[in-house]
Amino acid sequence: MPLTAVDVDVGVKAKFADLVADAGLFALRVLLMVHAMEKKHGALEAKYKDAAENVEKWKYKVTGMDARLKEALKDKKAAENEVEEMKEAKEVVEAERNF
Repeated sequence: MPLTAVDVDVGVKAKFADLVADAGLFALRVLLMVHAMEKKHGALEAKYKDAAENVEKWKYKVTGMDARLKEALKDKKAAENEVEEMKEAKEVVEAERNF
């Protein structure tokens, strides 16, 4: 087949069409990936917001528990002091009774 019989233009156009189709598919894939990532980001953002709200709730609860714990420790210390005073009073009474 003589070289002049070969239509170079048809081959180039076919290759170019293939390249355009491949580029279009690649662009579509990229857009789908971007869309999936945006959805994932939205879900993660909502999860983060919920977690941040939970942290604030627990901070409030922990602060309240911390105050109650401090108060309970003060009450415990006062009760221990009272027990010590009663032991001393008991010893005094027992000592007086034994004389």
